[in-house]
Order: sequence, then structure tokens, then C-alpha cells
Amino acid sequence: MLWDKPGTRIYEASKDTPEGLVFPSVRDGKPMRDNNILSRHMKPAGRRLGIGFVNWRRPRTSHASWLKMAGADVKDAQAQIRHSRASTTLDIYQQFTLESQRWVVNVLSGLGSKRVQ
Repeated sequence: MLWDKPGTRIYEASKDTPEGLVFPSVRDGKPMRDNNILSRHMKPAGRRLGIGFVNWRRPRTSHASWLKMAGADVKDAQAQIRHSRASTTLDIYQQFTLESQRWVVNVLSGLGSKRVQ
């Protein structure tokens, strides 16, 4: 653990390997409790980014929505988020975005201008 400025702690990853922990405990290097990770790392990062409320579901919802905007198939998103049903991914995690709606309208506009020969 390092001290950046008075009262501010910086936590380091335990190892630079796939087996290394991203958030090791300061005391013994073992995994941190999930509520500590949320309060010490995720919520402060969310505040710095201007994101209001941050919980464990927020990154999953964002990831699912970004996959949708990138054009990923719902089954690919389901597999990455590890849902047992695609309906969970579609109904709960993939959110409506104006960017994806604009993209769909632009694609449909392009289809109407093509002639069928």
C-alpha cells in the first residue's frame, strides 16, 4: 500500500499475473470483501467520473449496453455476462440508448435508398 497524499491510500495489485488479485486485502494479500471493493474503489472512481450511483450491477449493465451498441449478438452478450437466459440480458441489462436508436434509423434509411434489381 502506498500513500499518495495525507489520508489517501493507493492499493496495488498483488501480482501481475492472471492469478493475481486486482483488489487484494491490505493486511494479508487475500481477496477483499466485496463491500470494501465497492466503497474503497468503485464508488470513488464513479464520483471522479461524474457517475452518480454505483453498485455491482452498474458495470454489468454498462457492459451489456456497450455490447449492444457495438452490434454484438444477444447470445454473445449473454455468454460474457454469464446469464443463464438471454431474456435476462435483454430485459434487464441491455438498456435503451439514443445512440443505438440513431444507428438503427440510419441503417434503415440506407436500406430504403437502395434499389432492388
